[in-house]
Amino acid sequence: MDEGVVKYRCEWQEADSLAAENIADLMDWRDRLHSWGLIGVYENSIGFGNISIRIGNSCQFIISGTQTAHLPNLGPEFYCTVTEFNLEQNFLGCRGPVPASSVNYGSNCCLKFLLLEKRYPMALLKWR
Repeated sequence: MDEGVVKYRCEWQEADSLAAENIADLMDWRDRLHSWGLIGVYENSIGFGNISIRIGNSCQFIISGTQTAHLPNLGPEFYCTVTEFNLEQNFLGCRGPVPASSVNYGSNCCLKFLLLEKRYPMALLKWR
């Protein structure tokens, strides 16, 4: 099994880092979660955990980058913006200095929340 790696088709557009002051709270909470052991690496070297935040009322969100769970502190160069996604096609588009983190349970919940907010119940049924 290939746990801890990207499990979706990712279209990544390399771009500059987000401004640190715009994601300071997100970075702080991610580092706290790491220090509490909620983001990290198992003994078998497989990483777990990521963090994301929705951008306003849009369907875009900022998420920690892939393969970053081993790092105790992340600067803005380790985050990207998810600009689009299609659950049926297992597709995610993102831009930033790194690709988006693996879509695990936490990220799936975020995507489901976005769908609920946009009132797409049929897409949710297909996702389950």
